[in-house]
Amino acid sequence: MKQSIWRKKKVDIKDVVGISDKLRSLLIDNDINDSNNLFDAKEDELLEIKGLGAKTLEKIKDKVTEHLQSAND
Repeated sequence: MKQSIWRKKKVDIKDVVGISDKLRSLLIDNDINDSNNLFDAKEDELLEIKGLGAKTLEKIKDKVTEHLQSAND
């Protein structure tokens, strides 16, 4: 998804379907509260969060992107 598209619509991480409560809490506890925080963060900084690996991060970003795309339809 192009940056300009997801920038137009911001979604709270707590509202994204398909992210476990544990991961949702992990993100929020690390100040990743919405889609802008997630996509603005540097990947290496996100991967420093204990419990968050590359595959999990990719899945989270995919779920957030799906949510944003469905909100734009």
